[in-house]
Amino acid sequence: MPRHLHGDQLRIGIQEAIVALLTVTARANPLLLLLEDWHWVDDASQAVLEQLIKEEEGLLRRHLGIALSLDRLSSGFNNRHRRLMERGAPD
Repeated sequence: MPRHLHGDQLRIGIQEAIVALLTVTARANPLLLLLEDWHWVDDASQAVLEQLIKEEEGLLRRHLGIALSLDRLSSGFNNRHRRLMERGAPD
């Protein structure tokens, strides 16, 4: 990461780099992400997964699988998790 990035610019740069790394990796070889205890996810990790699903929808159908382990009864489960599950669900 460039040293001049700070705050939101740094956060966005890291998020985009992670999405790019996962995208390139999945295009080279099928990839399965196993995300355990996702109901405790932090905002930055949630944003990466949301961006990956939004920007790489075709990739998800062909080369990338995502398995989330979460507890719907947990106090950490919220509407963001529900929307993410609905967006990532196959047709």
